[in-house]
Amino acid sequence: MQKIVVVIFMVIVSSISMITIVGCGGHKGKSISAEFKDIPLDQKSVEKLEIVEETKAYLPSINIISSQTKYVSNTQELQRAIDIARKGDTIILKDGSYEGIFIRDKSYLTLKAENMHKASISSDDEAAIKISNSSYINILDLEGIDSTYFVFAPSWKSSVDHIYIADCKIHDQTAGIYSGVNSHDWTVDRCEIYNLNYSYAWYSLGYHHTLQNSNLYKINNFYINIRGHFPIGELNRGDYPHYDHPPLKDRRPDSYQRLAKDDWTHLVVNNIFGEGVKNFTREKFRGAGIGFYIGGKNSNDEDEYYLPPQNVVIENNIFYNNHGDGGIFVDGEYGFNKNDPSHGFPILGTVIRNNITNEKNLLTLQCNPDIDMIEMKDNIEGMSDSEIVKIIKNKFK
Repeated sequence: MQKIVVVIFMVIVSSISMITIVGCGGHKGKSISAEFKDIPLDQKSVEKLEIVEETKAYLPSINIISSQTKYVSNTQELQRAIDIARKGDTIILKDGSYEGIFIRDKSYLTLKAENMHKASISSDDEAAIKISNSSYINILDLEGIDSTYFVFAPSWKSSVDHIYIADCKIHDQTAGIYSGVNSHDWTVDRCEIYNLNYSYAWYSLGYHHTLQNSNLYKINNFYINIRGHFPIGELNRGDYPHYDHPPLKDRRPDSYQRLAKDDWTHLVVNNIFGEGVKNFTREKFRGAGIGFYIGGKNSNDEDEYYLPPQNVVIENNIFYNNHGDGGIFVDGEYGFNKNDPSHGFPILGTVIRNNITNEKNLLTLQCNPDIDMIEMKDNIEGMSDSEIVKIIKNKFK
């Protein structure tokens, strides 16, 4: 097991966790506190405190010794270095601006800025960094700006696994990170993600995915969207939305492989989820830090081909000014319905604990869920702005 340091909140108050259930038609947002908007978070990443707790997050091994280190100063040199890289290579990006790159059929490769956030990657195409059929890729200290995605790995036809994105600044673009249906073992660590003008900070299909120690704010949808994954080892020969197999509800259970019952898909720990912005495509605030999306049983959408998230742990996070959706929002109630779940598969084992928020309710569930399917423990809701501001300021001393 790997270890990380987690936040211990400096509050001795305890309260009963509250939950809001809203109609399928939506709900209204709240006004932003002027006092809270002025907290200087934009240059801060989450500070680690002294308490250590075991976690399941993927972290790169310190025993991997780079076979070669290469320095590059422009896009052509960078793409060439990637194309000829051998297992274990490290590519250092000198200060400057780079255009979109493609990592394909590579393993044990590190991309790193020579000086933190002084090497920026942007793209007029899908992504600053597109990844296919690759594993054990480290993306460190880079700035992502002015792209559709910073990292994009749809992984329909191949696995993209063991990806570590750390100490990156991702901002002023359409969306952040996309991990596809066959992705697994990704960790986003100590990143600052903000001012995304259309979609999610991390659209998180796949399993064994961790978001930790990061600061996210001013994003035009849910900050991390937790979704399902293809059956283990099952690839797709076509492109989205064409599927090689029938919906899972029409297949025999022994025709595909699931994760073990005690295995997990998502870990969200020690992050700050800041104020949201209005989603103009839906004409309402969508500022929730974390969104579960599982389509309805009659939706006939892509969820019927996916296995659901399971044993999701959301722990030791700060949610502030997330507006009407609260800190955590379940969009599509059938994932949390034991008797009539989405496409036959309920979301099991969700744990939400030791989080704090200045919202009245940490969790909002749409329509008619089975609330007892979610374990809520030791969360603190409805804190005053001054209380939560004090906690954040103490973290940044």
